[in-house]
Amino acid sequence: MKRTKTATPPASMAQRRGRAQLAELWRGWWPFLPALLVGTLLRVYQLGDQILADDEWHAIHACAGASYGYIATHFGSADYSIPLTLLYKLAADTVGLSEWVMRAPVLAVGVLSLLSFPWLVQRLCDRTTAFLFGWLLALSPMHIYFSRYARPYVISLFLVFHGLLALYLFWQTREARYKKLYVACAVLGPYFHLSVLPILLAPPCVGVALQWLYERRQPGSQPAGAPSLARELLQLCGWTFAGCALLLGPPLLGNLSALTEKTHQGTLNAASFAQALQLWVGFRSAPLLAGLWVLLAVGAAGLWRRQRRLAGFVAAVAVWQLLVLLITRPTALEFPIVVARYGLALLPLLLLLTAAGLRTLGAQVGRFFRPAALVLFAAWLLVSLQQGPLRRTYYAPNSWTNHALFQYYPDLSAQHNPYAQLAPARLSAYYAQLGRLPAGSLRVLEAPWYYQWDFNAYPFYQQVSHQGMAIGFVRRGGESAAEGGELTRPDPRFRFFNQVYAGDVAGLCARGIDQVIFHKDLRAELGHPSLPNLDAEVAALIQTYATTYGPPLFTDEQIVVFDVASRCQAGQGR
Repeated sequence: MKRTKTATPPASMAQRRGRAQLAELWRGWWPFLPALLVGTLLRVYQLGDQILADDEWHAIHACAGASYGYIATHFGSADYSIPLTLLYKLAADTVGLSEWVMRAPVLAVGVLSLLSFPWLVQRLCDRTTAFLFGWLLALSPMHIYFSRYARPYVISLFLVFHGLLALYLFWQTREARYKKLYVACAVLGPYFHLSVLPILLAPPCVGVALQWLYERRQPGSQPAGAPSLARELLQLCGWTFAGCALLLGPPLLGNLSALTEKTHQGTLNAASFAQALQLWVGFRSAPLLAGLWVLLAVGAAGLWRRQRRLAGFVAAVAVWQLLVLLITRPTALEFPIVVARYGLALLPLLLLLTAAGLRTLGAQVGRFFRPAALVLFAAWLLVSLQQGPLRRTYYAPNSWTNHALFQYYPDLSAQHNPYAQLAPARLSAYYAQLGRLPAGSLRVLEAPWYYQWDFNAYPFYQQVSHQGMAIGFVRRGGESAAEGGELTRPDPRFRFFNQVYAGDVAGLCARGIDQVIFHKDLRAELGHPSLPNLDAEVAALIQTYATTYGPPLFTDEQIVVFDVASRCQAGQGR
């Protein structure tokens, strides 16, 4: 019997449209995928080995000792970021708080930026500029750094960039979706970090006045029957102010002093701004900086020629950001890293102008020899990486890539980097012994410690030992322990892998600790006699260890070292 073939029904119109949309989406996004991959790898490199310290502990202190209500209505003495801390406390009370949990939201937003930022640039400019911008962002040391740091800066940057460009796109298109996007970003951005409030709220407010004046002088400028743009911008301001009042009203009313005490304390000078520029772009080489200024000028000129409104908008935002810094004068503004942090909104604008400059020059070179344009761009990236901080920071093992020692790049000299002065004049010979072993072959617990950067020299110790590192708490709990960067024990809510109470033998074994190094007098080692005296706690733990683990492996005037691995392997401590 002859079989008849069943005809395959033709694809429906909806299916064909769906395939076409997917194909168009793929054509639009695949050029950005290599930059996304490289950028993601740079942001997760050794991330699990990084030790929480300094400002990251503000949120931990709040989670350990404050209620949800208190966190929601207070900024904290160092602005622990209300929404992030609420999320951390919820995690601590449910699944447990770890290094990965604390850094996951920031990392996710940092990686998402590698897709969303170029997409926005592509909407505003062209695909080539967006492609170049995507690579510059992926390799940006400053963006990489803040994508790995359990603080809200990269989240606030994400919201600022999307909010400002959504405002611009609404100005251009009058589409309601951009209006909604702006309001969401303008409300949430300051909630994560209040420093971005002026740069997000000022543009639409100024826009209302300018547009109103324009409409008064040009009565026929609006399409017939269309609502006034000035009126829509005013409505936009109303929604934004209402949202900000809802989220920020309680902490502003109850804890305003936490903010006023941090303003009008610093001074922005030419030297700090110049070094902040070097932090934003990731290099300090004079020839590269000269080339950068050329690219910025060419990019600004090209943008002005092609999209005058966008160029004017970018210039206005940049000027306003600088004015905000000059007016508010946050604490320690004389330090370049503080300028770079509070002026972080300038980073994507600098990258955008750099990308526009490379695109313009590449187009001119490509008229004669197209591959030369790609060679020009690749050379710029490679030289920037070679001159930048990444190759000096991304060695293994390095458990301190977020330490201020690396934040203060590009100048690591003691003159401009106060943390360079932490390198101890006398370093125990034992670290040199560790340095002769294969790198990363051991995991060492250092105790005690002080969580603030300026009292933490352990990155210098690791540069000599070349071994993995963790931190041992020595205090026996209480309020002083929490304020000192330690946790009241036992507390199952906190499940940090790189930090554990030094007396928790089972915890040491679970974390793969091979050796424990006790510093007899860390205050004298660091040259900070005013630090809290932990000698008694350390002496008690040394005595306990001598009973548990036997004689130390090494001892001198500064340290006492115990072997833990052999005891863990023998089953003791489990």
